[in-house]
Order: sequence, then C-alpha cells, then structure tokens
Amino acid sequence: MKKFASFTVLMLITMAFTGCWDYKELELLDFVYGVGVDSIDPEFTLIAEIMKSVGAGQDADFQSVVLSTKGRSVSSSGIALQNLAAMALFWPHAQVFVVSEEVARSGVLPAIEFLIRGADLRSSVYFFVCRDCTVEELFQSAPVFEASVSQHLANLVRLHEDTPIFFPQQMWEFTRTISKQGISATLPTVKLVQNGDDEVAVIRGTAIFNTDYMVDWLNEEESEIFCLIKGLKHRGRFVMDTLVDGQDIPLTYEIRGNQAKTKIDLIGQQIKGVIDISLQLDLIEIQNAKIDLLDPQLILFVEAQLNAAFTRRIRELLVKLQGNKNCDPIGWGQLLKQNHKEVWRENMSDWCCILADLDVEINVEAKITSTGVTGKSTPVRY
Repeated sequence: MKKFASFTVLMLITMAFTGCWDYKELELLDFVYGVGVDSIDPEFTLIAEIMKSVGAGQDADFQSVVLSTKGRSVSSSGIALQNLAAMALFWPHAQVFVVSEEVARSGVLPAIEFLIRGADLRSSVYFFVCRDCTVEELFQSAPVFEASVSQHLANLVRLHEDTPIFFPQQMWEFTRTISKQGISATLPTVKLVQNGDDEVAVIRGTAIFNTDYMVDWLNEEESEIFCLIKGLKHRGRFVMDTLVDGQDIPLTYEIRGNQAKTKIDLIGQQIKGVIDISLQLDLIEIQNAKIDLLDPQLILFVEAQLNAAFTRRIRELLVKLQGNKNCDPIGWGQLLKQNHKEVWRENMSDWCCILADLDVEINVEAKITSTGVTGKSTPVRY
C-alpha cells in the first residue's frame, strides 16, 4: 500500500511539473547574428545585426536589421537595443563579434569582458577587427548570397583552408591566449571591397596584439606564411615565377599537404629557434610553357626554387615580427617555458630584448607530388 501511495504521489508531482519553465514564443523574439563595438570612450557604442522574422508559413523569411545604441557598458547597451527593436533579443545564435580599429588599439578587454563573464553570447563566436571601416558600416554592407553579413563572415572562415590569408580565431581562443605567458594574440581583420555599386565584406590580413592592445597588422601574404608556421591546414593555390630553361614562367601550385614544427634549442647559453616546414605540392597549371614535367632534374630544380622562395618569405615575416617588441605571436616564449622552464624563469623579464635578437633556423622541404593528369605540355598543332 505504501509503495502504491508513493508511486501515485510521484506520478502526480510529475504531471504537475510537466512543461517548459522558460518557454518563449518565437514570434516574440528577434535573433542576434552579429555583435560589434565601435567605441568605448566616452560611451560604449554597441552595434547588432538582428535577423527579424517576416511572413508566416511557407512565406516566412528572415530580414537583416542593423541597430546601434550607446551606454555605459556593453551589457547595458544590449538591453537598450530591445527598446529600439521593441522585441526580446536572443543572443546565443550570434556568430561573429567585431571591434573597430579604435577599440582594438585602445584595448579590447572592456569590450569583451561581459562575454567572458556572462552566458548570453557563446565563446565560440568568431572574433574580428575592422580595418578602414566601422563596425556599423561593415554590418550595413551587402553580402552577395547570404541574408546577413554575419553569416557571410562565418562562411568565409569555413573556407579558410582554400584562402588562408588570415588567422581565424574564436573568442575562447583569443581570451585563452592573452592569459598566457610567452605568446601574443592575433585576430583576423575585416575590410570592405567594392563589388559593382555595393560594398562586400572580406577577411584579409591579421591584427597582432600585445596583451589586449593591437599594435600592428599583417597583410594577406604575411598572414598566409604565418598560418603555415602555426601549422594551420593549407589547401590554397599560389602562382610563382619559376625559372625554367632560362625563362621566368608563372607556374600555379596547389598545396595538397603541409606540416610545421617550431621548437626552441639551447646551444650552450644561446637560445635558438627552429622552424621546419614540409609542403606537398601539385603543379596544376603551366599556361603555354613548353616544359617536360617528367624530367626528374627539372622537378628538383623547381623544388629548390620553391624552398628558397618560402625560406625568404618566412625570414621576411620573422624580421617584421621580431621588430615589434613585446609581441611574440609565434609563441617562442611559450615553447621555451614548456621545454626549458628554468631557462624561461631566468629570462622572462628580459624576453622582449632576447626575442628581438633571436636567431631562427628555417628549414623548408617542398615536394612536387603531382603534375596533374599529364606530365607533358598541352600539344598545339599549327
């Protein structure tokens, strides 16, 4: 009898509390897809790209609306946006977070602290810095296919392997990096380019940070080499003037595989960096050049030119990075700390000076693994 009574009470309690306690009607919500901060002084200027549902049934669709407001903090400005939208805003669907160059140079921590502390936005949002435009101008641009600029930017990040001209970062990756010793954070940069009568957002280049302050830029070519050094998967194509039979011929290569390893060696009291890069390349276009790609000596000669070209580009990037004191985006200090803790403790206070003069050995091994479906030039009958 007691078991039956207990079971009955349990069933009644279950039935009484069945339901969703925080249920909200979709018709009463607007979805935030992108968030940005244009300024933090004297007030925070918050920009949001909101996807508003229009229509019903089979005619239902989403329309992008850009709203802007000011406040004494980012979170209070976010609440104020609801007064403009006259709707409750749903933040967890946000895909991108963008700050202006002004905010990046003055320190991004005040702009992102609410995101680190709160739970409204996910830490997996993609993080960007605007270049030569404001966040509001960015969100008001015209994506070619997507309904929102935020979705357009998220799609570009997913295509990074094919166009590795920026170093992608999610919010959690950036905040983790700025909390570590011996490594500097980076963020991809967004700019607007002309497409007919409209402006379209593109991701090109990388911003370099000292703690949470932006101090320098890397252009597209430098960012591509930076991604190679950091070991990001690279499946892009590039054209390089290659000396063949006494002529410079623009040959097109596709990277089919890439591996990178950076390490710190101790030679006596000297700290030395080492970068090892391995590339597997397909030679996919020779235009109208009359060359025999089945000649092993020719392939070795071309590979030697590729090794020299990538070594030179890596060296040029290192000179630029090591010229920015207090910045270590490659993470030489972190490598030293991980592998030689005592040496790091002895040198961490002077690491900026040591980094500027750090000797780095560069080893590049490029191999041509394929020349397409044929190793001969395309025959032409005159």
